[in-house]
Amino acid sequence: MKIERLISKQPVAEQLQNLYDRGYYYGETSGYSTEGYPHDHPDWKAWCDFLLSLRPSGGRLIDLGCAYGYLAEEWRGRGFPALGLDISPFALSRGQCRHLALSTLQRLPLPCQSADIVCLFDVLEHLHDPLTALREAQRILKPQGLLIGATPDAPFFERHEETHVFERPASFWVAALRELGMQCRFRFSEVDYNFQFLAGSESQLHLLDRLQHDYFGDDPDILRSQGPLAAVLRPGWGPLQEGTRKPLQWPARIYLLNPLSSPLEVRISLQTSCPDWASLRVRWNSQVLADIRPGSQPVGGEFELPEVLLPSGGHHLFLESSPAARWEVSEVRLQARSGDSAPLRRGLPFDLYQRYRMAADAARVLEPDTLLDMGGYIGDADGHLAVAADFFAPGPSRQTPQVLTCDERLCDHPDHLSSGDPLLQGATFDMVVCLDVLEHVPPDRRSDFLDRLLQLAGRWIVLAGPFASPQVEEAEEALRSRLMAARRFLQEHAQYGLPELEPVSRHFQKKGCSVLQFP
Repeated sequence: MKIERLISKQPVAEQLQNLYDRGYYYGETSGYSTEGYPHDHPDWKAWCDFLLSLRPSGGRLIDLGCAYGYLAEEWRGRGFPALGLDISPFALSRGQCRHLALSTLQRLPLPCQSADIVCLFDVLEHLHDPLTALREAQRILKPQGLLIGATPDAPFFERHEETHVFERPASFWVAALRELGMQCRFRFSEVDYNFQFLAGSESQLHLLDRLQHDYFGDDPDILRSQGPLAAVLRPGWGPLQEGTRKPLQWPARIYLLNPLSSPLEVRISLQTSCPDWASLRVRWNSQVLADIRPGSQPVGGEFELPEVLLPSGGHHLFLESSPAARWEVSEVRLQARSGDSAPLRRGLPFDLYQRYRMAADAARVLEPDTLLDMGGYIGDADGHLAVAADFFAPGPSRQTPQVLTCDERLCDHPDHLSSGDPLLQGATFDMVVCLDVLEHVPPDRRSDFLDRLLQLAGRWIVLAGPFASPQVEEAEEALRSRLMAARRFLQEHAQYGLPELEPVSRHFQKKGCSVLQFP
């Protein structure tokens, strides 16, 4: 993964042991209650029942990040061998299971292919280098073994946990498992941020498919997906009854994951029943695909939606009823095939297209090997419309640059970082692109922001945006008062004031940079 080259070294074991002492397990530095982990820990019976349904012969289970060892204890109670590993002497000393051991997860004291099941429940987000831990988990797993775990889905995890140093969206973890050569199935169970995954070899697909939205089994759900697209229900749907589900919250949501680096052409059809007095709107992210009004369609039936060009990463299909109606969905069919990024780029709002096209022209001449798009969320509140990598094609003599993006807004894409991500500490890139961002930085922080760009840029900075001038301010005032009065971004332009071009140029020149201005 492109992001892997930034991953920092794991703190020494002593630091981690002090971090995960009694205070962590009794809520002082975690989300656990003051009653402590023994009161809050999961009930592992259902998971063990599920694992035995996949592997009736049981096998050896290794629980990584085992805490008090309750999962290993439950598995051994079924009559099978189990071992729990954790970095916390405090947690291990409280466990009732004798088969627990102290270990970091980046270097497991176990031989290759020695485990039938490896578990990683609620531990990946605590690791500075989770990709090494995943590789170690795969190393000790037998060829027909299963890897299972859970971690928060970052865009939906709103609680701050100071020990969570590596929260990432679903697309990141799916990409990480794919790069290990593993097949993966996942779901969001009970709460939005609870991302659960099951992974194994190609020959294990028939077992992986038993991980369903809110049940374990072979009964088909309402989603039918063909091609590389993954489609998964979000929480808020009623139970599967006679092949149908009812949404319990509005809008009802279906998660769509494009795991490729290029867009997917997706055809969608719905089989629904809905009262004839209600309307139904279907959209992906903020793009409306269908707006079915009362009387315009039969009460129930199949609706074919316009084809969608879906960018790389995770997105949402929203189903909205007005007024909220008791309707049912019996089938959602999705057919996906590889698409071209050119129509995707051309379909963006003109200002987004223009700024990225000009930056891409500069990158094509300068040919950076690595590129960071600072403030590079190409989209709106409901999801991203493209990613920066869609624009940056290879130059005349080089391969496509490695492109990462970062922004204050979270983006469900494996190569996206949050602005304050610790992975950016000490990192440098051949080129840093920063488009229409400086005007959204408060004036007293702009100098520090420009210095931050200099720290990240190894060779070039491409900085673009509206700078203060009578013509620009007149145009922006016209937009604010008419067409775009509700746009938060334009309101921030007025609140903070537009930066002036010459002071920005002088700032870089004083730091020893050559500055070229072009319209």
